[in-house]
Amino acid sequence: MATNTPKLNLVKPDMADFADIRVLNQNMDILDREVGGLDYVKNVVKSDSGLTFTKKDDTEIQVPLNYMPTTGGNFTGDITVKNKEVVTIVDSWYDEDATQYWIKYSDGQLIQQLFILNEVTTPGKYMKVVTLSTPFIDTNYHVSFVGEAKSTHYPVENNGYSPTICGKTNTNTTAGCTAKTNTNVSVMFDTWADVNMLCVGRWK
Repeated sequence: MATNTPKLNLVKPDMADFADIRVLNQNMDILDREVGGLDYVKNVVKSDSGLTFTKKDDTEIQVPLNYMPTTGGNFTGDITVKNKEVVTIVDSWYDEDATQYWIKYSDGQLIQQLFILNEVTTPGKYMKVVTLSTPFIDTNYHVSFVGEAKSTHYPVENNGYSPTICGKTNTNTTAGCTAKTNTNVSVMFDTWADVNMLCVGRWK
């Protein structure tokens, strides 16, 4: 015994029924009426810019996708991962032997290392105004001394004096010491020590 489909009510002859052309034609008319007017996509093309859908009337729909290009290409604007900005290097400089450098990051952080060469032979403490390789936005940067190129201090007079900043504030407390600015800082250290100085602050 024939049955009908639940949605379009198409006739489904039983296996024991004879084929009836009228029933087949009836089914075709229902399909033509219900399905023939529907819009559809006949082609989809994927590219780095997104998806292009071609409809049955050959009109196209462009759907941009925000994803990393599969090959080549460049990003513009800020990149975020889980709503957090990805920090990238926006500019940098290194000297020939890479003992001095500065790196600017997209979040505004600036890191620079300077090599302070000892130019004094008289034993004792030595004050030098160090000009930064690139300026900070203000004087709120941190300075630390990451090492000394010479391991031997003058044996008696300076007593292994460690390098320090003598111009931390706008008030000078050491003779010959200048106030810390966004472009230079005064450093007191051994006359027998070559010093690596690391500065961390902001460029914007």
